[in-house]
Amino acid sequence: MMRLASQITSEAHVVAMRTCKPGIREGCLESVFKSYCLENYNCKIAPYNLICACGVNPATLHYINNNDIIQPKSMCLIDMGHAVHHYASDVTCCYPSDGVFTQK
Repeated sequence: MMRLASQITSEAHVVAMRTCKPGIREGCLESVFKSYCLENYNCKIAPYNLICACGVNPATLHYINNNDIIQPKSMCLIDMGHAVHHYASDVTCCYPSDGVFTQK
């Protein structure tokens, strides 16, 4: 169950990362993540409140508003996971909103 939960979470993270771009709302990434899990694995409920925080929002501990517009050249902290039969996967990653990684 843990392997499947991790597989679902990993695949959904990739889809959310590919969707991320300046001009959309943080909640769009949450929605894409949840939609992928539902459409492909019939997983309807996330095991915890999902965090999609960009710009200054990751500085807020357990930020769950997910409603700001993603700005160009900002960092996005995404903490999302899904569960299978109550076995939850929890993955946090950070990446630039415009997909351009710098040497730093």
